[in-house]
Amino acid sequence: MNYTPVYDNYNKCLKCDSRNKLQRQVIDGSYICECETICINCGHIDYWAYGRYENTEGIKRSTTENVKGI
Repeated sequence: MNYTPVYDNYNKCLKCDSRNKLQRQVIDGSYICECETICINCGHIDYWAYGRYENTEGIKRSTTENVKGI
C-alpha cells in the first residue's frame, strides 16, 4: 500500500478558492511551517499550520485542489 499525504494549499482560500496573501510566517529553513492567510478576494482570515487550515469550522471547502506531500 503506497500512501501519499495530501495537504491544504496555503495559497488558496478555502472559502472562495481565490488567492491568499500570507502574513506572520513561521519558516524553518526554506519551508513555511505556519502562516496567517488573508484572502485577497473575500477577506477571509485563516491560519495554516503544518499542512492544514486550523479555522475550518463552518466553511464548505470550495476546492479539491491540494498539494501532495513529498
